[in-house]
Parts: sequence; structure tokens; C-alpha cells
Amino acid sequence: MSLLNVNRGVFSYPIGEMILDDVSYEINKGELISILGPNGAGKTTLLKCTMGLLGWQGGSSTLNGTDIRKLTPRELFSVVAYVPQAKADTPNYYTEEMVLLGRGAHIGFFRQPTEKDRKIAYSCMEKLGIGHLAGKRCSEISGGELQMVLIARALASEPEVIVLDEPESNLDFKNQLMVMGTLKNLTRENVAILFNTHFPAHALQYSTKALMLSKRGKAIFGKVGDVITEENIKKFFGVNAVINEIDTDGGAIRNVVPISLL
Repeated sequence: MSLLNVNRGVFSYPIGEMILDDVSYEINKGELISILGPNGAGKTTLLKCTMGLLGWQGGSSTLNGTDIRKLTPRELFSVVAYVPQAKADTPNYYTEEMVLLGRGAHIGFFRQPTEKDRKIAYSCMEKLGIGHLAGKRCSEISGGELQMVLIARALASEPEVIVLDEPESNLDFKNQLMVMGTLKNLTRENVAILFNTHFPAHALQYSTKALMLSKRGKAIFGKVGDVITEENIKKFFGVNAVINEIDTDGGAIRNVVPISLL
């Protein structure tokens, strides 16, 4: 039984074309799955439908075998943590306060965080190498640092699955490497990671499996090397691309280079 499973998901907004049409995929502990596709293909919509934030019009999402629609928010978000895109208008909490919000599913309503909750929050910050940001407001740190704070907030909920919406977007090269390296490290601790991305190369280099969406609502899912191919990039993105290998001191890595429009 899969940890998180989407079976034949269908979704469209009241006015407009089909966004997602018969989409199926699954994720298990320790896997890192990337979702990619052109702008407007429904990547963020898929994440929200997967977690039950938007309702499927057909098909279902199950968590440990239970339909997500039957779970209370507390039951769901004690297992699944969601990391939205880091934005400048994020509430201006101190960083440790932002991370402590991740304990919400464990604390419950009308209860104050305990010393244990605070220790877990600080431990998550230290684990991700951002302990030095304690005492700073979220408005005072960089976009990459804020993204790491949001990941720490997710980690503080002690989830089995972390879902991220474009975690490396709008970041420089150093912060992209920091964020993607962190996600890969979390899978080694048996956390399942699901994220959408505009970077096919990141999917190739870090993911175990990939799901590629088209603007017509169709999707393909499988091992990352089977999904991210030159032919599929041509079909789904409408561009010619070359996939090559680059030798580095750490070994060969695969890269995707767009060449031309069709």
C-alpha cells in the first residue's frame, strides 16, 4: 500500500477547460517525486487536489489507504506538511515563531506550545543549518533563508510527507543547491517529498520519480529517466531539448538544455 496515492484524479474550474484529466501517481517513504510541465498545466492545482485543499471531481487521494476526504484537518496535517512558495508578504513573525507554527497539528486549538514544542522547532532549525536566524524577523532574511524557514516549519510537524510548491523558484544558484540538497537529505530519513518545479534538470538530478503534465490535462508518471526524455519534453513543453551528462568531481550529473522552439 502506497503512503500517498492519487487514483484517476479529474479536476476543472467552473468556467474553463479540463485542468487535470485521469491523473494517477503514488509516493512512498523515502521517495522524492517531482511534478513538472509548462505554465498553466495545473502543477499547483494538482498539489492542492492531492492534499484535499481542492476537491477532486473524479478520482481520489488516499493517505495510508484512507480517502483524504474522510480525514480531519488535524489527522491530515499531522502526516502531510505543505510548504508554499516563499513570498515577500509572508507574515512578519520571528523565524522561530514561524517554525513553531508547524507544531499546530500537535498542539491543537486554544493550547500554548510546550517546552517540548519549542525544542522541536529549534532542533529543526539547527538541523537545516538556520539556527543562527533565530531572533530575526522573516522580513529581515533572504528569499533562500525564508524558504529554509518554511521547510523547517514543515519539518516541525514531524510529517511523513512534505509537499512543496516550487521550492527553488526565485532563488540564486547557491540557494537552489541548498534547498534541493536539503530535500534529498530528508528522503534519507524516510520522509517522502513531493514538489513541483520549473527546472527539469533539478528533477533529473534529485528525483526518484517524476510526473509530467500537459496543458491538455494529461500526465505521465514513472521513473525519472523514463519520464524526462527529449521526446517527452518536445511533446509536453513544445521545445526541442538535449539531455546530456556533465562530469563533475562528485560524478556525472544529467542536465537538460532547451535548444529551440518547435
